[in-house]
Amino acid sequence: MKHIQRILKIAPAIFFVFISHLAQCQPPAGYYNAAQGLTGPELKTALHNIIKSHTALSYSALWNAFISTDKDLFYENDGTVLDIYSENPNGPDPYNFNFGNQCGSYNGEGSCYNREHSFPASWFNDASPMYTDLFHLYPTDGYVNNRRSNYPYGVVSNPTWTSQNGGKLGPSSFPGYSGTVFEPIDEFKGDLARGYFYMVTCYEDKLPQWASSCPITDGSTYPAFVPWVVELLLQWHSQDPPNAKEIARNEAVYQKQNNRNPFIDHPEWVYSIWGTSGIVENPVNFTATGESVSSIRLSWQLNSNGNEVLLAYNTTSIFGNPTGNYVAGQTIPGGGTVLYSGFDTSFVHTGLNQQRYYYKIWSKRENRYSLGQVISGTPLLPEPSNYPSNFTSSGQTATTITLSWIDAGGEIIPYNYYIKAAPEGTNIQVPTDGTIPVNDQYNKIVGYGVQTVSFDQLTPNTLYRFAIFPFNNNGVHTDYKTDGNYPTTSALTLETQNQCVLESFQNIPANSGLYSNRTWVGDNGQTWTATSARTDQTINGRAICFKGYVASCPTANGIGDLTVTTLFPLNDENSNLQVYVNEILVGTVPISQTPVRTTLSNINIPGEITVKISSDGVKRAAIDDLSWTCYTQTGIETNRQNETIFPNPLAQGSSLMIINAKNEPTILEIYNLMGERLLQYPLQGKHTEIDTGSLPKGVFICILKSNSSFSIHRLQIQ
Repeated sequence: MKHIQRILKIAPAIFFVFISHLAQCQPPAGYYNAAQGLTGPELKTALHNIIKSHTALSYSALWNAFISTDKDLFYENDGTVLDIYSENPNGPDPYNFNFGNQCGSYNGEGSCYNREHSFPASWFNDASPMYTDLFHLYPTDGYVNNRRSNYPYGVVSNPTWTSQNGGKLGPSSFPGYSGTVFEPIDEFKGDLARGYFYMVTCYEDKLPQWASSCPITDGSTYPAFVPWVVELLLQWHSQDPPNAKEIARNEAVYQKQNNRNPFIDHPEWVYSIWGTSGIVENPVNFTATGESVSSIRLSWQLNSNGNEVLLAYNTTSIFGNPTGNYVAGQTIPGGGTVLYSGFDTSFVHTGLNQQRYYYKIWSKRENRYSLGQVISGTPLLPEPSNYPSNFTSSGQTATTITLSWIDAGGEIIPYNYYIKAAPEGTNIQVPTDGTIPVNDQYNKIVGYGVQTVSFDQLTPNTLYRFAIFPFNNNGVHTDYKTDGNYPTTSALTLETQNQCVLESFQNIPANSGLYSNRTWVGDNGQTWTATSARTDQTINGRAICFKGYVASCPTANGIGDLTVTTLFPLNDENSNLQVYVNEILVGTVPISQTPVRTTLSNINIPGEITVKISSDGVKRAAIDDLSWTCYTQTGIETNRQNETIFPNPLAQGSSLMIINAKNEPTILEIYNLMGERLLQYPLQGKHTEIDTGSLPKGVFICILKSNSSFSIHRLQIQ
């Protein structure tokens, strides 16, 4: 199973990522006002009028659009193409595509991806704007797309061909149709159903034109679909409601097309229009819990109608579709062996090996089955055989320590690691079997294979001790390895060194992969701004990723040295970021595809300042652990011997007196806040009077430059 799924099981709080994401993907206020209070065909027509006028993309533009709409940020979260025909939500994908791996020719699965019309284009005669409507277009494996052809979606019990992620081609086993159909995996059935409801709503006025070429519509504007399709889509919509991935895709398509899928925003409207006839609800609260090293307990609750259940298992996540009656031990065509049929609410599966088992449960009513739900589980795992090796600190800041290690090996590998921290002089509490691990400032849970963790919000210049304990299982069955000498290490946080500001970006808005302007209150109580920024990337913990800039609010005590960690997390080419103080460029910092920590020394600007770090508007830069020291009269400032008389504010038309006690040529330059140089004066002797009458009212930046010094001052004219 994927490591993120391991972590989610023991740290449900991570779901705040999805909850906060949903909050950012709501329709604009008033978008659906014209549909309120309606039902049936009147509601369908009202929605048609809301969504019909949208921006039609070109066919070639779809490749770039998919980068926004179909990037995998929800399963592997690796930024590859999220292909509904190859994604495996319960384990490793059989293969992945990077964006740009477009078809092309193919000889089998995994060669390339192309543009799949889930609602086949031949059904509407390749006409626009349907041909490029993203609500039914997906990037999918070219070979699977070809095998699916233009067959309807349906239910298959005896497949003639099965894709690597479990999609099935074969004769329909759904009542009302016996022709060839393609059955996608359960994870995406609701997505596709809502896409179909969208198509007959958005293009309601075109449905009569499709009657001769579309086998699933009836030529009417309502109900639009032939009866068996209505029943099938209602089941799929009911059993697979919108999740965070689909809601985010709806928002991303809206940004491209300027219309939405109302059945993602309001799933209840499907029932308001087409009713609920024929839907069999799944059982609820289906769980699989290891009970011993050779058994798993399955538990569930009957659906709201109290329908009987059918329970089956398999050693893969592929199951067939049941029809008729079954008894324990019977095989379901297409995959799965029946464990139980009846009205009980639990079952213990015994005699198991140390491996993962998959279970599917259906409700049954009058020989009609629900869509079913798949989960997986393992028997209780014994205590891990070994500890990890090379447990050490791999990076420190004033408030953060990062640790790394090499995974434990042996006959029984750990499911997770429990890493505990404590300031030197405080004992680390060794966990005991049966206690539930927690995630907090001094305790971290990391899945096997991750091999790194960061502790933040630590005290500067403080020694911390760390210990790592492999463990298997969760809750009351947690089994930690604690015997012998468990690995420990120590690390010292850095000194603050006259630190004025430290920003760790832990308080940035909740995780989102969408680019938008962001504001937040930082570690020092200051307000920060980032333009064209996303908040789902990490460097040393959370980091801000931006294409525009990141800027502080005005801050007292000036600036001495500035330090920042930079990274291109999304594979942009190496370059530099520009650092501005009071809108004047003071230097650049390098940025690459590996983290780089850089210090700009001797900036030395006194007084109130703002700091801004800019990208080029295209490259996606991430920064973390930004800090600067306060201005002090040290180094070049002490030796400069330049004194300035800048009355602030200065009356318009007055002259500016410069005192220059240095025996070397010095130049005064005056800039506006856009960085445009307005005036340039060479200083003559110890005293120079400068006429500022040509300057308008406002705020300006004065720079004094000589061979050995550089200083910046603020000038206000009123």
